[in-house]
Amino acid sequence: MEKETYFSKSKKIIFINFLFFFIPISIILGNSVLNTNIILIDLAFLFLFFKDRNNKINFSLPFFFLILTNIFLLTNVYLSDYQKVSSIAYLGFVKHLIFFFALIFLLKKIEDFEIDFSKCIFFILIFVGFDTFIQFYFLKDIFGFEISASHGRRLSGPFDDEYVVGSFLSKLVFLSLITFYFYKVKFYFRYLYLFSILVIIILSFERAAAIMVTAGSLLYLTIDRSINIKQKLFSYLLIIFITMSLFLHVGDLKKHFVDRTLEQFGFIHTEENRKHFSILDSHWGAHYLTAVEIFKNNKYLGSGIKTYRFECKDKKYEKIKSVEKDARCSTHPHNIYFEILSETGLFGFSFFIIAVLCIFIKLFKIAFTSKKKEAQAVFVSFFIMFWPLQTTGAFFSTWSGVFYWIVLAFSYYFAFKKVQ
Repeated sequence: MEKETYFSKSKKIIFINFLFFFIPISIILGNSVLNTNIILIDLAFLFLFFKDRNNKINFSLPFFFLILTNIFLLTNVYLSDYQKVSSIAYLGFVKHLIFFFALIFLLKKIEDFEIDFSKCIFFILIFVGFDTFIQFYFLKDIFGFEISASHGRRLSGPFDDEYVVGSFLSKLVFLSLITFYFYKVKFYFRYLYLFSILVIIILSFERAAAIMVTAGSLLYLTIDRSINIKQKLFSYLLIIFITMSLFLHVGDLKKHFVDRTLEQFGFIHTEENRKHFSILDSHWGAHYLTAVEIFKNNKYLGSGIKTYRFECKDKKYEKIKSVEKDARCSTHPHNIYFEILSETGLFGFSFFIIAVLCIFIKLFKIAFTSKKKEAQAVFVSFFIMFWPLQTTGAFFSTWSGVFYWIVLAFSYYFAFKKVQ
C-alpha cells in the first residue's frame, strides 16, 4: 500500500500522529502522562488496524517468533513466585509491543512521518539542552529547578529531581539527526548540534550517557559518507578538544568521570574503596554477579519478569564475590542483558538475542551500503541502546523501556521495510 500524504489522511490518522509527536514531551512529564499517551496510541492503532480491511496479519516467520515469545513470557509469569508483579510487567510489555507496531504502522503508512517525528524530537532536545545549560550556568533552570549540591552538581534540567537529562538526550539525539538530512543542512551545522548536545550530556555528570554518546559520535563520524577524511579528522580532534577543555575547566568533572571510574575498576585506591580490585567490587558489579546467580538458579525460564528486586534480597546471594555484596539489591541489575538473563532465563535471553542480532546485522549492512543516509543515524541509535558493555535502565519499565521500543521500531523499519 502506498503511503498517504498529509492531504489524504483521515482525522483518526492525524489523531494518532499527534499522539506520537507528544511522546517526547510525555517522557519529560513523567510516567503517568507517558503511560496514558502510550495507551491512547495503542487503542487508536488497534482501532485503525482492525477497521481497515486491507490490513491483514502477515503469518511470516517474525509473526510466529513473536507468538512463541509471548507464549514463553506467559509461562514465565505463571511460574514466577511473584505472579502479580510479573503479570503487570507482562501487560507493560504488551503495551510497548503494540506501541512498537503502531510506530512501524505510521512509518510505513504516512509519507515523511520519520522526518516529522525526528523534527519533533529535535525541537524538544533543543529546548531540554537549552534549559539544562541555563541550570548549569545560573544554578537554576527556567522552571526554577535548582542544582542539588548533595548530588555533586548533577544537572536535571526540566526533570526536576530526576537526574536523567543526559540519558534522555543520549537516547534520542541521533534519531533527531534524520531531520537534517531531509532539509539538506550543511554537515557542519549537523555536527555543531551533535557536539553541543554532547557537551550538555557531559555537563550532566551522567557517565554512561556521556561515554555512549561520545562513542556513538565517533562511530557516526566513521561511517558518515557525506564528509571527507580531512573533515572527519578535524571532527575527531574537536571531540577530544571539547572533552579535555571541559575536564580542565569544569570543577569535579574529571574527578567524577576519570578518578571515580578508575576507583571503581580498582586501578586506584582510596579510603572509601581500598578493597576494590575490579569492576566486580563496585555496586554495579554486585548487581551483575547477583543477576548471574539468579540465572543459575532459574536457568531456563528465569525468576520472572521484574522480580530481580525481590530475588536479590535472598541471603544465598550474599555469597557473591564482591565487596559491595550488601549493595547488590536494586529494582533491576542496571544492564538489560543481565536483566533479561536473570528474569527470563536462557529461553527469554535467546529470543532477545536473536531479535537484536537480526536487526543489527541487517541494519549494519543498510547503514554501510544504502543511499539513505538516515540509516546511519538510526544504526548509531541502535548501537547506543543495545551495546552490552554499559549500565542501562530497565527494559521492562515505562520510562527506560519506551526508548528501546522507539529505537527498535525505527531500526526494524529501516532494516527490513524501507525501500532502499
